Order: sequence, then structure tokens, then C-alpha cells
Amino acid sequence: TGNMAAMDRDTIVAILQKRLPDFPDEALIDYMATMIEENNEDLAGDILGFLTDYAGGDEQAKKLYEGISMDVFGAAVSECTVAAPKGEEDAVLLKAPVIIAKSVREQEKSTQETSGLLFGNTIVNTNSTIESKANSNTVDHDAEAMAERAKREKKEAKRERRLMGRERSAAPLRNAIIEGLTRQPVVIHGMIGEDGSYGGSPCVDVHINNVSIDLAGLPILEDASLTLAYGRRYGLVGRNGVGKTTFLKFLAAKAIPGIPWYLQILHIEQEIEGGDMSALDTVLAADIERAQLLAEVRQLEHAAAAEETKKPEVSLTAAGVAPVIVAKDPAERLAKLYQRLDEIDADEAEPRAAEILAGLQFTPEMMRQNTLNLSGGWRMRVALARALFIHPDILLLDEPTN
Repeated sequence: TGNMAAMDRDTIVAILQKRLPDFPDEALIDYMATMIEENNEDLAGDILGFLTDYAGGDEQAKKLYEGISMDVFGAAVSECTVAAPKGEEDAVLLKAPVIIAKSVREQEKSTQETSGLLFGNTIVNTNSTIESKANSNTVDHDAEAMAERAKREKKEAKRERRLMGRERSAAPLRNAIIEGLTRQPVVIHGMIGEDGSYGGSPCVDVHINNVSIDLAGLPILEDASLTLAYGRRYGLVGRNGVGKTTFLKFLAAKAIPGIPWYLQILHIEQEIEGGDMSALDTVLAADIERAQLLAEVRQLEHAAAAEETKKPEVSLTAAGVAPVIVAKDPAERLAKLYQRLDEIDADEAEPRAAEILAGLQFTPEMMRQNTLNLSGGWRMRVALARALFIHPDILLLDEPTN
């Protein structure tokens, strides 16, 4: 295969891209180019295996492979002749590997048949002077084993390609499920149960049996037990890709049946995206109820101030003599809003958030700085400050050592 060794990998990639214009996987193109460049003994079988799905059948794949071989070798596979070194006979690229054991078996069988014709039932061993360690049964067994192994390998390769295609199609669905499980950190000031008590139960422990998590055909957990005791710290250990982050997302979203509805669970992601809000406002934004109450207060106060500057609207009765003043008094609603703000200590929220950030080495200037301008390490401190501000029942840290 001297012509092949002289061709560089980039040229082979260009040939593959020209012959396979709509091939869906660029990485696989590079991989096939490397295989062709190395020219290993299983080249034809491996390349045909990748081309079968693309071409839609074995015959189409063989035609594609012959075209690629024509471009790379300079001749089709079936008639490819490569110049041998000077002083040696020309080497011929065969259509299929030659099984020496099979040739020996066929030669011995031919010899036995010829001897039977000449000497009746007498079997003549023309290699009697050479000691053989394998009889004809062993040779038959070796040839059959090789054929069976080749068949299994081809079937396994096809199965792996099907699995790879299935995984590619399932990936968008799995990403959508993960996105749907993502929860924004929120302060919960009180959750009232059906009996009117806080949370419906004072217990904040979690103990669930038969936990199973399936992510679009990918099993994460099967019939597992989950126990989380209040005040304890747990470490989740496992190699990359086994589903640790997915499990934490299911837990934070309470997507596992049996998790008490009143528990406040906060999941801090591996990466925190920056934004236009300051570090202090990002922490305060976790208290959604406080933000909504303050927004409504400002709206009503603004409306009340505008009402005071307006003249009363006057309408006439049917007789056209009795004036009616139409005005709405927001005082009652404002009183309820002020009461609720006092209940949740809204005035203490900003000083408490600033104190938490200061404890994480934020200066007053950095607290007012947009998180988009902060480095990844400082954005992670913002996330930790938000967790301390929320004070959840269960805190989930994804790769905290990072």
C-alpha cells in the first residue's frame, strides 16, 4: 500500500468530504481518514460498516468504498495493483483476507480425493515427514470460529451504530427535560398547610423508598432509597456522566415522588451566568414576595399622589343637579401591604444581604457592580450569598470544590 502512505491525512479528509457531501458526523469523517491513513488490516470492514447506514445498503456502501479507494489508491479495490519495491513481484490488494487454515484444509481434501481414486480407500499423507499439531477437525473448527467471530463483530458494530443514532435523537429531549427542572432560587417566607399550620408538618427529614429516575430512556436510578436527615452533610460521589447533576435537579424541583411539598430546596449550579443586575440586587431578587410587595406599594403611592393633584371627577344625576364625586381610596390596600412587609422584615433584607456579601469579601463598590463584569469565582460567591440569604431547608452544592 505504498501509494496510500504517501497521501497526507488532509487530502484523505478532502476526498471523503467530496465523496460523502451530506455525511452527518464530521468527527466520523476525521476518524475514517485516520483509519485510511494508518491502513490497518480491518480497513475495508470498518469503513464499510460506517458507510452502510449513510448509503442505505450494502451494495451502495461498496460502490462508495470503491470510489474512495479509486481516489486514494489510484485504482478500484477489485483491481488495485500497487507497485512493489524494486526486485520484488508486484503486490496485489486482495478483495478479502486469505485464511491460510482454510486453504490447507481444501488442499488436503483435494489430495485425499485424488489418493482415493488412485489407491481405493487408502489416504495418502503427502506431508508425512512434517509433524502437524492440528488435524482436519481442528482446522475446520478454526475456520468456522473465525467466520463466527467476524459475524459477531459485524453485528456488534451495527448495534453500536444504532445506539449512537438513538442517543443523538434522544439528546434534545433530555436537554429539554433538564431545562424544565431548573428552578430559580426563591425565598419562601411561609407555606401554609391544609390544617392552617406552617408547612403542614414540622419534619424536615426526607426518607423515600423505591426511587427511580429515567431521563428519556436513560436510567439514572432504579428502586433506590433516599434518606436525608436534617443537619447532616452528604457527599455524592460518582464518575462523570453517571447523572449526579441530573439527580440534584430532580431533587431541587421536587420531581421525585414523596418529597415533602413544604420543604425549601436550593440547588447551586456549577456555573452562574452573569447579568445586568448588581451583586446586591441579585441576592435581593431571590425574595420575590418582597419585590412584588414593594412594587405594588410604589404603584399605589404614585397613584395616590397623582389623585391628590387631580380635581375630583363630577357626574350629574338624572335630574342634572346632584354632583357625585368618583374616587378610589388605596389606603386599605396599602395598609395590608405595609403589614405584610413588616411581617417578612422587608426593611432588614438589604442590610442582611450586604452583610452576607461583605462576609464573602465583597467591597461596597463590588456589591453595586453588574455580575456580568465579575469573574466566575466572584459570581459563584454571589450564588453562595444568595443561598445564605434564602436559608433553605436543604442546600445542594454542585461540585463545591470548584
